[in-house]
Amino acid sequence: MNFMNLNQSDIDKTYQDFKKVSIMDIGNNEPNFTDGVKSWIYAGGGHHTVVTLSLSAEQIYDWSKMVNLKIVIIDHDTKLRDIISQTTR
Repeated sequence: MNFMNLNQSDIDKTYQDFKKVSIMDIGNNEPNFTDGVKSWIYAGGGHHTVVTLSLSAEQIYDWSKMVNLKIVIIDHDTKLRDIISQTTR
């Protein structure tokens, strides 16, 4: 099953040109680096990554429901055990 992964990050907004830096340089994964990366991998770890400061997590979630796309949200409340359970059914 395919999922859209939404990983909330605390972005350093001082970068002016996001095209020239890695996402690893500008953000701090939630809930923490290790669990955020592990959760991303268990949820399918998409290789097409987008960074946006224009949309909220709620807006992306609503859109995913409108187009009938499964979504995995990785944020400060994420527990790795829950992600594994959600994505391996």
